[in-house]
Amino acid sequence: MAGIRFEQVSKDYAGHKVIEPFSLEIKDGEFFVLVGPSGCGKTTMLRMLAGLEETSGGSIWMDGADITHLEPKDRDIAMVFQNYALYPHMNVYNNMAYALKLRGYSKERIQDAVEKAAVMLDMEKLLKRYPRELSGGQQQRVALGRAIVRQPKVFLMDEPLSNLDARLRVQMRAELIRLHAELKATIVYVTHDQVEAMTMGSRIMLMHNGAIQQVGAPMELYGEPANRFVGGFIGSPPMQFLQGSLSWEDGRGVFRNETIKLFLAGDCSFQGEVCLGLRPEHLSLAKEGDANTIQGTVEIVENIGSEAIVHFSVGEAPLAIKIPTPRSLPKNGESISVMPGNLPVHVFNLETGRYIAKLRSEG
Repeated sequence: MAGIRFEQVSKDYAGHKVIEPFSLEIKDGEFFVLVGPSGCGKTTMLRMLAGLEETSGGSIWMDGADITHLEPKDRDIAMVFQNYALYPHMNVYNNMAYALKLRGYSKERIQDAVEKAAVMLDMEKLLKRYPRELSGGQQQRVALGRAIVRQPKVFLMDEPLSNLDARLRVQMRAELIRLHAELKATIVYVTHDQVEAMTMGSRIMLMHNGAIQQVGAPMELYGEPANRFVGGFIGSPPMQFLQGSLSWEDGRGVFRNETIKLFLAGDCSFQGEVCLGLRPEHLSLAKEGDANTIQGTVEIVENIGSEAIVHFSVGEAPLAIKIPTPRSLPKNGESISVMPGNLPVHVFNLETGRYIAKLRSEG
């Protein structure tokens, strides 16, 4: 196990800056997740840590040593890739044992390491099978086992679950969380799936256009997004936004646009043009006589059993509400009235997108 430190690390390709200079510390034994949309630079960052890409500036430290210019084989790092890269002519045992054989380990030591990993991953009965005889989830376990037997200081995982179906992804997420608790290893995990990031990471780093947007515990990014991009990326469905103006009258905030007027309470002195961030799960269907409501027209209803997501429009702005599935759902084209209740409403600067305050609906 080892801690990792990036000091003003950057990456350029042909004069084009792919990753802005950044500094970051990943703690020893942490499950650290790099998340962001495709092309944001997260895999490049992982490859620089692995030694598969050279840095354009700065230094990378692991376990107190500068590894910036070390060859990948000298970094004591194991990688698990999106494509499992198993040797098709080798059975599971030999796939897992291959790296240890190259290092000249004894047959007894190799057998002990492979059998321990097989027990940990529930693969004892699969050791004689070949990759073509395995399911996607089983192949993923073999790739994990191959990394585990090496007992590296750091595990690097690049979109390892993206080739699995939805059910297997959920299963393997749980497996990786259990594995991390058992190994107490440092894991750096890359994904574009914010649900994976939220459910697995001790901490998350969200990237966009080669720059770090926010680093923190999952609920920090969910509850206190640093900017509009973070708010709109984290959450399922993500945060949604209304543009308007915020003013303060008689000690309470008033958010207005052409179709909405909401009264807000909280500690904030900003006045001017803002984006109001609303999470679908923080909205509820209003009853007749309720105040401080938002009126809209239903466009799509997604009934997923235990809950429903109702998409509606407020003027030209699309919004959604997530609710426990009632006996009767609104129909397309119907008018509905929703309210934020006493749950958080996030305020962002319209021009910069920066976070301003967390307020609550009043009324």
